[in-house]
Amino acid sequence: MKNKEQGLTIIELLIAIGIMAVLSLIAMPMFQNYSLKAHRVEARNTLQAAATKLGQVYFANKRYDAIGKFEIDSSTGKEKFVKTKEINDDWLAENSLNKSPATGSVRYEISITLDADTVRTIGDETVNFGAQGYTLTATATGKQEKDKCKIITFNSRGVKGGTMPNECWR
Repeated sequence: MKNKEQGLTIIELLIAIGIMAVLSLIAMPMFQNYSLKAHRVEARNTLQAAATKLGQVYFANKRYDAIGKFEIDSSTGKEKFVKTKEINDDWLAENSLNKSPATGSVRYEISITLDADTVRTIGDETVNFGAQGYTLTATATGKQEKDKCKIITFNSRGVKGGTMPNECWR
């Protein structure tokens, strides 16, 4: 009786390695795209969280550019707004809304641009209503720069934008 050894030949081993290489070449880009998209979704969520916080600021202060209080001006007897806190990129950082994700490797940096102050003349008086709008911008950084959505925006009117708005907000 002959004793036949069982096992893989070098050719079979090379074929198996080749198949694994082809599969990894197909799977890796798909995984990277899913990873980029997941970080994009997280950045959009951060923009919307910042918009919610800014909505609270507007509700309390009737403007987006500052937190403060309304007081009666002793010299005129009229109500005026007194700023106690400016709304800017530092305010976003204080509220953990300046980057996405909030912890770990930063994929998007978040910034705010306020609209110009709204100034109206009422009778013979000029009234500054402060910024009545804003635009939040998420800018891709690091590994996320490979994503097609390098810039994602959201403004006070609810307009969603970016480098590819239809793709970035889908």
